[in-house]
Amino acid sequence: MKEYEWKDGLRPGGRRPRLYFVVNNKATKFNGKSLERICVVRSAQYKQCGKWSNTTYRLALAPGVRVLELLSPLHQNWGDQFGSWEEAAAAIKLPLDETKRIIGQEYRTSSARLDRVEREMATLIAEVER
Repeated sequence: MKEYEWKDGLRPGGRRPRLYFVVNNKATKFNGKSLERICVVRSAQYKQCGKWSNTTYRLALAPGVRVLELLSPLHQNWGDQFGSWEEAAAAIKLPLDETKRIIGQEYRTSSARLDRVEREMATLIAEVER
């Protein structure tokens, strides 16, 4: 089994990391506990540091599990660099529907922007094809 270490603490700029495990193009969010057929929490060490408090997890991953860690860039929204849902899906290597589900949960502003771009592009294409 592959081991993975992850810290859940606050990052500069008030950003919080998100950790997902991908199996067969389906992403499951890590909730701090072992996940059946995905991972086992080998240890969880809490470090108290005021607002910088965090837990460091040592995880044993089942074969075939891919880690997907999401963290917004400093002073920007996650996904600002993507011009479409397809670009976002290609970047995180997930199917389009799964990408929309995860980003819709985690980054509502980016999800709303990408939905708007998708609608406006569809309208533009329909007008051009008339």
